[in-house]
Amino acid sequence: KFNKKIHETLPGRFDHKLVFKICLNNYRLVGYSLSMFQYFIKVLISATIIVLATEISKRSSVLAALIIALPLVSLITFCWIYFETKDTLKIANLSYEILYFGLATIPLFLLLPYMLKNGFSFFFSMIMACLSTALTMLLVKVLIFKN
Repeated sequence: KFNKKIHETLPGRFDHKLVFKICLNNYRLVGYSLSMFQYFIKVLISATIIVLATEISKRSSVLAALIIALPLVSLITFCWIYFETKDTLKIANLSYEILYFGLATIPLFLLLPYMLKNGFSFFFSMIMACLSTALTMLLVKVLIFKN
């Protein structure tokens, strides 16, 4: 059925834009919404960034740290929110909250290397660093945001 639809609409030449429209319309007809397609794109972009940083870290930890330190997730999230809602006030509030919760991650980056350099196991160090960060985030939530 789907292939027949493409061949009927494309008698002599292949138009990629038209095929995309047919695919998108067929996608909607099956019962899925465009938001599922958007979720797929979001997951694909996020996974690509993670894989890229992981592969770069095998060659250069400094370059990988730079990529990871960039607020790519925040920037991508801001873009998705803007494209979906056009709500700039929501983006401004989220940016403000990210600032404070970002500062709350500092204990992780101080405690983890300290523990690893002093002979603690990787998993124990990760658990302790994550717990310290969670505690700091709880404090930020209680003391700054109070809701």
